[in-house]
Formats: sequence, structure tokens, C-alpha cells
Amino acid sequence: MPNTNLIETEVCILGGGLAGLTLALQLKDRDANLDIAILEQRTGPAPEAAFKVGESTVEIGAHYFAEILNLKDHLKEQHLPKFGLRYFFSHKDNSDISKRLECGANEFLPTPSYQIDRGRLENHLSTLCLQRDINIYDGCKVTAVELPQAGACGYAKASHQNGELNFKSDWIIDTSGRASLLKRKLGLAEKVEHACSSAWFRVKGKIEIDRWNDCPKWHGRMDEPSRWLSTNHLMGEGYWVWLIPLGSGCTSVGIVADQNLHPLQNYNSIEKAKAWLAQHEPECLKHLPEEIIDFKAYKNYSYGCKTVFSEHHWALSGEAGLFLDPFYSPGSDYIAISNTLICELILMERSGKSISAYARLYDQIYHQLFNVHLSIYAKQYPLFGNGHVMVPKIIWDFAYYWCIPATLFFQNRLIDPKVFAKYQSQLGQTNELNMRVQAAFRNAHQENQSDAPSNFVNLPKVTFMRHLNSQLQDQLDDEGFSKRMNDNFAFLNELAEEMLNPSHCGVNSAHMKSVYELIAPQLA
Repeated sequence: MPNTNLIETEVCILGGGLAGLTLALQLKDRDANLDIAILEQRTGPAPEAAFKVGESTVEIGAHYFAEILNLKDHLKEQHLPKFGLRYFFSHKDNSDISKRLECGANEFLPTPSYQIDRGRLENHLSTLCLQRDINIYDGCKVTAVELPQAGACGYAKASHQNGELNFKSDWIIDTSGRASLLKRKLGLAEKVEHACSSAWFRVKGKIEIDRWNDCPKWHGRMDEPSRWLSTNHLMGEGYWVWLIPLGSGCTSVGIVADQNLHPLQNYNSIEKAKAWLAQHEPECLKHLPEEIIDFKAYKNYSYGCKTVFSEHHWALSGEAGLFLDPFYSPGSDYIAISNTLICELILMERSGKSISAYARLYDQIYHQLFNVHLSIYAKQYPLFGNGHVMVPKIIWDFAYYWCIPATLFFQNRLIDPKVFAKYQSQLGQTNELNMRVQAAFRNAHQENQSDAPSNFVNLPKVTFMRHLNSQLQDQLDDEGFSKRMNDNFAFLNELAEEMLNPSHCGVNSAHMKSVYELIAPQLA
């Protein structure tokens, strides 16, 4: 590339959204002398209630923001505490929420999570970057990229109001979101066997789901009317609708559906979306605020990527690489995981260590996580309205998440090759076990598709759910971590046995007995 307006840097990040800004801060925290440039197409601050997905965090993403990036005070002061994930399953025409089986909590779990206003958070991150001498070039549209090769630097060319800019860099990281600059350039796109689509919009004002019904019994489930702070899921056959409150006073609303059961063309405009809600979730439509801020839709939103981390000094993070599904809110988790692995590769290389084997291993780890999580979603949307099946599925999916990926991340072991060598066999066996359990849920759905009764499954009252969530915060040495992983593998095998053979209830564990003592009466 020509050397006119040449800017030399050590790490060039293509995209100044959540993934790019957090990566820059994480790198700077680890190496204050690192020279970093962020190229962002938007000019000026992001608007509050910014039109981006990823507003609901779960434990990995929340821990990454609060503890690793030291954003806890900002999250507490400028965003909302998340009252967990809450589910309401189908009952007749879904016109009375008090008659729908509810699965959630009436108290906060020990490990916190947050509802984040993306515009508000990204503006704060930009301010922190500038304070840390991280260079942000806004109004900068990337027009060409030459990747580093064989020890030579890479280049990024961008159009800017001040003319063309050329960036020379040791590392080039793509955090450009669905623009997927490097994936398109290198032909890395992979199809995913998961055909779901989504439309979403923001409304001005709160959606106070606690006020949807006057039923005393329904209100009596909660110590305080705090359901609105949850990521609320209105569940039906082949779909779910999200309601996510934002600290700016707006609410995010989304329709997510199996493309084969609810084609996007049926809800791909605000008028169609309202008509779709009138048919499937009339009570939700009734309580929507009138002022709608925006609207967007994606068909077949899930996608893969052949390579996300390269030994040749380039990588992809966030939606520039892979995207799973918004159910269970994993978006910020994958930013946290990919950024952490990228950070480790860059700092390892700067210390003079060869990264070839590490880049391949990290890429393999990331793809394995993606593929395991994909099995949680693929072919499962037809079950979503069935409370009889989905409550056990939610319990299994949470337990798997807390026992394996969340434990590895909280204990900072994702970067350790020895951990994956040591547990390779057990991880593989647990992945196969997960596939069996997911298939069992599909079979159970075929056997019982009746409406579940109007009851409340209070997840923290399931003994092991609170325990697994709480122990994420333990600080473990090598011996403690080894024992924790072995205990978690054993527990998941035991839980799977109960999921696959519920008649064995209580034979091996009081934990298992507590599951069925709680759930069976609620689903009867």
C-alpha cells in the first residue's frame, strides 16, 4: 500500500464496537506500552439504546466486563441488574400470563449479570480508551486490508474525512461485526445447520410485565414486583420473544423463530411484527409502548467461520467471526472468550514465544465451544413452548454452562493447553452426553405436547443450581481446580442419568431428588 498518511501501530483493530473497545482495554491492561489503533466507521458518540444486539449478559460476559475490565462501578451505576433469565411457556392463546408456566427466580443468584445499554457502555469504553492513550480513528471506513505474512507487517487502508489513511501494524484484528471484513476477504464463511431468524426493535419506556395481571397468586410468587428486570422470554412452538429493559429507560423487544415454522417474511416489518404478536403473543402486543425507536431483521442469523485465530498475526472477534443464537444470551460471552485468547496470543508473541501451536489450539478450543453450544439450539426450537420439556432442558443447559465453559473462564484456564490435554477425554465424553440429553428432550416433546399448568419453577430453590452458580466465584489453586473439574464432570453424568431416566430419582444423590421433588409437581 502507498505510504501517504502512514500511521504505524502494533495492533490495528478494525471496528470500534463492543468487541474492539474491550479488546483494546484488555490488551492495554496487560501491556501499558502497547500501541493500539481502533478504526471505527461511526462518527461521534453512539446513541443511547444503540441499535445493537447483545444487551443481556450472562455470567461469563458479566464477569469479563465487571472484573477483568474493572467496569463493575459503571455497570452498577449506569445499567440495570439482571434478574436472571425468565421464561413463560405457552398456555392456550397466550392472553393471560398468570396461567402460563413460569420458570425463573424470586431472588437474585449469587453471581451477578447485567442488562446493558450498548450505546451507553460503548461511549464509556471509548472514553476509557482515550484516557489510556488508545488511538480511536472515527469516521474511518476500511477499504482494503493486507494481512501480515512471514514476519512482515500488515496494512489497512481507510477512507476518512481528512483523506485516505494507511495503517501499518504487527497485528490486524477484525471486530467489524457482521461486515466481517477478514472473513469475506479470506473466504472463511461457513454455513451453520441452524435456520432461525429474528426481528427486533426498541420502544420508549418500560414494559412492566409485573403489571400485566392482577392475579394475587401470580403476584405472590415474587417478594417484589421485579420480573421486569429479567430477560423475559415469552415462549411458543418454534419461537420466543425477548423483553430486555435498558438503563436509558427504553426496552428492547425481539422476535426469534425457527425459519421453517415462522418465516421471517411474516414479521419483517413493524406492521407485520405487530400482526404476528397479535396472533402469537397478544398480551405482549397489548402492553407495548406506542413509541417505537427502530426496527431491524436478520434471516438465518447463525453462521460459522473456518478460522478465527491465526499464527500469522490476525484474528476475528465478536460477530466478525462466529454467531450462535441469542437464546441464553451468549453474545458477550463469546466476545469475552475470543478477546481473552487473542490477548494471550498477542502478548505471548511480543514476549518472543512462538505462537503457532497456541493459535491452532485456541482456534480448536473456540470452535469446540461453538459446536457444543450449537447442539443446545439446533433442532430444539419446536420444543420451546413445551414447559414439560423446556424446564428440564433449561436446568441441564444452565448446569452444563456453569460446570464447563464458565468454570474454565472464571478460573482463567481457557488459555492453558495443559488443561485441555488433561481433560480431553472427559470433555469429549461430556459433549457426547450433551448430545444424548438434547436428543432425549426432542423425543420427550413428541410424547407430551400438552400445556403445562400455571405454576412457578423457582430455579434458585433447586439446590444444585444455586450451588453451581455460587461456586463460580471461588478462587481455586491448581489442586482445587482439578477437584472442581472432576466434581463437575461427575455431577453432569449424574444429572444426565436423571434426565434420561427420571424414574431413578434420588438413587444416587439428594441433589437429583431435589430436582424432581420441585419440578414434577409443577409440571403435573
